[in-house]
Amino acid sequence: MEVNIIKTEGKPLEKLIETVSSAIGTLYKPTQIRKEAKANAEALIMQKEAEAKGMIIIADANDEIIERTKKRIALQEINRQMNIEDVADRSIKYLSKNVSDTPIDFDWKNRFFNKVQDINSDELKEIWAKILGNEVSNPGNVSIRALELLSNLDKKEAELFEKLASMSVFNHSVLKVNNENSYDQFGITFSDILVLEAAGLIHSNTSLNITYPTIPPLNMAIIQFGNKIIGVKKEGENKIVFNQTSFTHAAEELINILKFEHNYNYLSYFIKEKSKQGYVFQYINQ
Repeated sequence: MEVNIIKTEGKPLEKLIETVSSAIGTLYKPTQIRKEAKANAEALIMQKEAEAKGMIIIADANDEIIERTKKRIALQEINRQMNIEDVADRSIKYLSKNVSDTPIDFDWKNRFFNKVQDINSDELKEIWAKILGNEVSNPGNVSIRALELLSNLDKKEAELFEKLASMSVFNHSVLKVNNENSYDQFGITFSDILVLEAAGLIHSNTSLNITYPTIPPLNMAIIQFGNKIIGVKKEGENKIVFNQTSFTHAAEELINILKFEHNYNYLSYFIKEKSKQGYVFQYINQ
């Protein structure tokens, strides 16, 4: 994947290079300015072969096993290095024009690259690249706990997470039409909800609700969904209470950074169904 580093030159790119280099112990160069990739790979093989030889202390070890071990170690480390550099390359497009002078926390940085080295899925790499680009630009928005959560997600769990997050309101809750724990017509079944719970992305309490107070001048409660602001009221009520699916704090951190595209079809569906229950909705903006 090629990235136009000309548009990302200067301080943002310099900080990214410094961050990655300090984590991997050698100078990181983005793909477009990296000419010696093949030579580096060959050098890494030689290095790992030498390390493998140094680790072998069993005198009567089978030579064939030794060779296979050396090749396995070399291939594994080359793949890890390629994964790290791929994520770093992808993160360039997520760098802000103005980056903070605050350095990235040492433990956070080490944890990040230890996780990234074993990520092979393109979809997951893109998520990790967003995290890195944001952290280089403005450190401290994603905790180590959130990194641990993300590192344990497989591709299916990540896709379900994105799908559910796209249906969330401003405070990262997904409003339910009724107290039901499935969103079948939007591709999320009850079984999927259980998967998200087990992954640590949503709370397991199925009876959670969220309260919106009525604002006197408008005589309505206000809900924000993506770029839409909606007023809602119900006759005889001075507050609006909806059932919700609630994300965990670590999941909320990831949502804030990843900025999933909102599913406005779900908003339309929610308004239509809740209108049948006596709720009155009004778009404050269009």
